[in-house]
Amino acid sequence: MVREATVVVGLYPAATPARARHTLFDDATSGRLVPDVGIHDPYGLLRDSTTRMTISAGTQAASDLGLAPYRQVAFVPRGPWRSPSSEEEEALLADRPPSTIGSHITLVRTPDDVMAHFAGLREHLEGGTTTAELPAWLEEHPCTDGRQAMLSYAQRFVRADEPALEGAAIIHKAPGLSTVTTDGATGEHIGLHVDNWYGASLQQREHAPNRISINLGSEPRFFLYINLRLVTMANMITACFPEETEARDTQHGLRIVFMSRCSSYPVVRVRLDPGEGYIAPTESVIHDASSEGTSTADVQFLVRGRFWPD
Repeated sequence: MVREATVVVGLYPAATPARARHTLFDDATSGRLVPDVGIHDPYGLLRDSTTRMTISAGTQAASDLGLAPYRQVAFVPRGPWRSPSSEEEEALLADRPPSTIGSHITLVRTPDDVMAHFAGLREHLEGGTTTAELPAWLEEHPCTDGRQAMLSYAQRFVRADEPALEGAAIIHKAPGLSTVTTDGATGEHIGLHVDNWYGASLQQREHAPNRISINLGSEPRFFLYINLRLVTMANMITACFPEETEARDTQHGLRIVFMSRCSSYPVVRVRLDPGEGYIAPTESVIHDASSEGTSTADVQFLVRGRFWPD
């Protein structure tokens, strides 16, 4: 889900020397991964990274592919997908647990006793229910115990002095989609995007609440993201193109400028099997999900908070 754009003027940090920022931009335009947002994998989900994690050839405007219905300015991953090289894996994987919530993505596996509450949902999906029929079933079977069990599980990642969880929901999308997120008002797909629930400034986005998402469906789903924080992108763009005022829009403009100028920069795709999920700083990282290659509805549980993974 997204909200209106936050526009930030004259606030880009200058901690990174200009020459280094130019070098990072050169790497990004050539498609070379820049180490920034690392994947923390405490459950070893990526032991076989050649099948669980792939990277794209870059990004492209959805309009170039004739995809519909997408927003007029929307970007999607550009194929083909491939396994990362050993050097690319090193750039993507975190070598230690997160020290800040905005610089890591953590993969999680939900305990079996929590997922057992959603057995009826998975059976219903496997029985051939359509995406259109699913809302009525969830209305009749709201998975109340499962939602509470999932909230209790999520709470284990929250420190005592942190705010309460918010935005808990079971979300369902159609199968076989390159990207799944849609505009609630128009129904159009928005493609790779940044959440804006908190309207944070550029510097504060990586400190904004993050999100847990768990695959409740009966098939794998895929988390898509670009492994750069918005502040890293802003450093690159403003060092090389200070006239790019559009990049000051931290929700829309910056991602559009980056993916337009760095169209060869890869999108990372991580396969999440039923019961698996992620904790991610979706206010600070360009992302989406994909249900490509599936035949049953894509269903996830999600909730926002300030989650500090183990």
